[in-house]
Amino acid sequence: VLLLHADDAAALGLADGLAVSLECGDRLVPATLRLSRAMARGVIVAPRVPDLAGLPPILGPCGLRRR
Repeated sequence: VLLLHADDAAALGLADGLAVSLECGDRLVPATLRLSRAMARGVIVAPRVPDLAGLPPILGPCGLRRR
């Protein structure tokens, strides 16, 4: 699961529950997108779960796209 502000998702044409991939460096991590207005805009939150364990705590430029 990746969390994204609802307004950011709308600007990107993304919807809650959408299958997405987070691209960071040479890693492509599949996830489900969840939207929230209770977080900062311009931020993707990636909880510490086994599928995302290899990602650093603070990511540099990344890409978010539909799978």
